[in-house]
Amino acid sequence: MVLVVDGKSMAVQFDGDVTLGAVLQYVSALPECRQRVIERVAIDGAEVQSWDESSSIPVAAGSEVRVSTRPLGRVLLETTLSCKEYLPRLMEGCVGAAAAIQQGREAQALQTIHQLVEGVQWYDEFLRQIEALHPPAGNDVRIRLDLLQGALGQLMSSLERQDLTLVADVLEYELAPELQAGLGFVEVLLAGLAADLGNGT
Repeated sequence: MVLVVDGKSMAVQFDGDVTLGAVLQYVSALPECRQRVIERVAIDGAEVQSWDESSSIPVAAGSEVRVSTRPLGRVLLETTLSCKEYLPRLMEGCVGAAAAIQQGREAQALQTIHQLVEGVQWYDEFLRQIEALHPPAGNDVRIRLDLLQGALGQLMSSLERQDLTLVADVLEYELAPELQAGLGFVEVLLAGLAADLGNGT
């Protein structure tokens, strides 16, 4: 098998049947791939759309596997920037849904709340990834996650009880302020990541 990582070709021998997951594990363990994230994978010129290190896609012995990576710091910076741009929209959604409930537009509010929950789940996953990939932020991330989960739990509980007055209060006075606090955390994180990237770390 020929393995090409970031344009550098290397001959690799694996014992027995080879899966894409095994190849990606090998790539991740290479010294030159530490602190890098796999971005794209292609087998014999065909880009693989869905892959991870547990992928069971077979790779033939004569295949060429191309792997492109990116610096982890750059990926974290870009994702954090996206989060910084997204959180204000979530906050606006919270306030807008609360106002819709207070104005008797429950159907519109419930549709917005469904979208908000999806957005908050994305933010939750973002925080979990930051905790795993950027250990210096760990304590702050755990605080944000605990407070976010508390607000989300209150929201879901009040939705289950169909207490729309409480839903509006949770959105406006619990979730929106936590997202605002999260935005402050994200801005500090962004500055730190940019500084690290500027220093080559």
